[in-house]
Amino acid sequence: MEIGKVYSFGIKSIIDISGEEFFILIDPEDKKHLLPLVYYSHYNFRPEQIISCKVDKINCTGKIFLEPINPFYSVGETYNFTFVEEKQVRNSYNEIERRFVVSDNFGNTHWLWMPANANTCDKGDRLQLVVAQIRKGNILLFHPSINFADRKNTQGKQYQFKIEGIATLLEGKEFYRLQDETGQLHFLRKKYYVDYAFAKGNFIKGTIVSPPYFGSYYIEPEYPGYCIGQVYSFRFLREEDYYHPSGKKETTWIVLDENNKECHLFLPNTNEIEIRDSAIKAKVEYVFKGKLFLRMKI
Repeated sequence: MEIGKVYSFGIKSIIDISGEEFFILIDPEDKKHLLPLVYYSHYNFRPEQIISCKVDKINCTGKIFLEPINPFYSVGETYNFTFVEEKQVRNSYNEIERRFVVSDNFGNTHWLWMPANANTCDKGDRLQLVVAQIRKGNILLFHPSINFADRKNTQGKQYQFKIEGIATLLEGKEFYRLQDETGQLHFLRKKYYVDYAFAKGNFIKGTIVSPPYFGSYYIEPEYPGYCIGQVYSFRFLREEDYYHPSGKKETTWIVLDENNKECHLFLPNTNEIEIRDSAIKAKVEYVFKGKLFLRMKI
């Protein structure tokens, strides 16, 4: 299975594990997967039904995360929602964030982040909102008036961004609010960069690594003290299997940089790697979500 691809699954049954219910899904190769029922009860799935699921993520340990295709909404499309109320919450930067609570045509409520200068609404107002992302059955919405990054940014090119503050998006996850030189808004997942000492008002440089989508990962900031393509010394910590987004498994070493931060080192096809107790010379191949990925220099 590959990340981003959609596959058909059969719902075999529902099972209870430690008080939590799961759908047992059977994939095209007759392998079983568990899907938490709590996130998708409003989808009205039932045993013996065939559903389509996107492979949302394969983590570095090989665990596959599935996201069933929403039967009502599609990512990238615009729909009408009804304004219910506005709430204010305080984030980790001690900022007050505005949230609009809206309801869909089925009576389910959703909330969306709104900038401080956005117009207010009256209860019952109809809003046209864009579905940016669907995860664990939750819908990430944004207002089309927000000057959000479009696809004009060139993949592989580096840009300068200013940190404007924090925004709390889907599942309560915090993102840095970034503004580029054209005034467009970008979001960068905060948890991957807690060691970067980012602060409000900072200017940072980042590379566009995938097409921009609201609330998704597509900017990779410069890694402090390290440059892609350069060779540095690292210290061995442990051996670990790494699963690529394609599903391919590869044995790697987890090594430490000069700040004792863990990095993945891909090994060459050679037996001449008996150097665990000495300084390991490796080239920085790329950076992904704030972590160095290395290739050993022989």
